[in-house]
Amino acid sequence: MNGQERLFRAIGNVDEQLLERSEQPSRGRRAVWLAAGMAACAALAVLVWSLLPPPPAAISEREPSPPPAVGDPNPMRLHCLELRTEPEESELRFSILVNEESYSVSEQDGVYTILPKSAAELPKECKLEIFHWPGVTVSDAIEQIRVSLEGSYSSVEVQDDYWTTPYSPVSIKASEGTDWDALQMDVWFAEDGQGGVFVLESVYFLEATEGHGLRFLDMASTFTPSSGETPVWFAQLEDTTRQLYTAAFSNAWDSVEGLLEENAMIAAYSEDLYASISIASIDYSVSGETEPDSAIVSVKHRTGGEDSFVYLTMGLSRTDGQWQAGWIALEK
Repeated sequence: MNGQERLFRAIGNVDEQLLERSEQPSRGRRAVWLAAGMAACAALAVLVWSLLPPPPAAISEREPSPPPAVGDPNPMRLHCLELRTEPEESELRFSILVNEESYSVSEQDGVYTILPKSAAELPKECKLEIFHWPGVTVSDAIEQIRVSLEGSYSSVEVQDDYWTTPYSPVSIKASEGTDWDALQMDVWFAEDGQGGVFVLESVYFLEATEGHGLRFLDMASTFTPSSGETPVWFAQLEDTTRQLYTAAFSNAWDSVEGLLEENAMIAAYSEDLYASISIASIDYSVSGETEPDSAIVSVKHRTGGEDSFVYLTMGLSRTDGQWQAGWIALEK
């Protein structure tokens, strides 16, 4: 592996075509800003169907897979983190999906930091930070952060079209310049429902835009403030969904045999792509608002920095409090 290959893998973009291009003479680099269509995360949303190009990995019918190696922490490496802040008068919660095979999460003084596990190989720091501002409106937070960034970045823009998320229809994009290692910053905002705001700040360098930059955007798109209690049936549906997509992305179906109907039809990835998976949203469509007995779940994801989104879609039914999948497929 040459130096450029190591850098591409470190910045979170391991697409093989990109690695091949890295070995060709460069005619100058430019940033490619991609618009990502976002869907509602972790709410009872209407399922969105899209026509997408064929998925990057081969699709196979359900096949027996070897059991995990001894000591392997799989299958719950990619899961929903429920992180908490505790202001004086109330407790606030939020959830965000992080692939913990590729990223680590830590908290210090109320700031949650998500770092790539390849951080030591990066020429500059890449990170996603989340913190809470009580008693501050979204508009005030946007203005305060915009003013503060103007002293550090050569370009600071408030945007309402590209790189936004379901809970943050407006974002701030800041840039240090067009050099390959120039720092870039994206900031998203989400109301907490109690008069304050959550702020998500993504920092990366220009060459990592299509790697960690896009992956941080995908993570931010799954960010969901939480208030009130989650119905038992929905908590069970979320847990079943997480176990099923973990098995699908790892091609490790033995671990979820009890969550599959006897004659379940499965067409999914034929290899373990877990480390490269980036989830942007999970949409639920259920048969009713109280004690539903069926659901269709769509997991919007990609397997590389430049890849188009693919939907892992599954049909589930609920009997005696247990959700099981009758079919699972990749939507092209």
